[in-house]
Amino acid sequence: MPKKTKEMNNTIEHIKEFLSPKKEKKESKSKSKKTDKKKCISCMKCVYSCRKKARYVSNMKLNIAQKKLTKVCKSDKTAEIFM
Repeated sequence: MPKKTKEMNNTIEHIKEFLSPKKEKKESKSKSKKTDKKKCISCMKCVYSCRKKARYVSNMKLNIAQKKLTKVCKSDKTAEIFM
C-alpha cells in the first residue's frame, strides 16, 4: 500500500470532518425537510449547510470514500489538454 502524503491526510481529515455527524440535537421528524430524490445530484451541499447537523454521512460510507480516494490520489496525474 502506498504511503499517505501529508496533503492526502489533510484532505481525508477535512472530508471526515465535513461529512461526519455533529453531536447536536436533531430536529423532530415533523419539522425536518425530506430530500427530493428526483432533484438530488449527491453534491452533499445539504450536509454542509444543515445548521442543525441533522444530515450526515455514515462512518461506513466515509471509510469507503477514504479507500477510493486513497487509490485515486496515490500518484500525480499528468495534465491533459483537449482541443
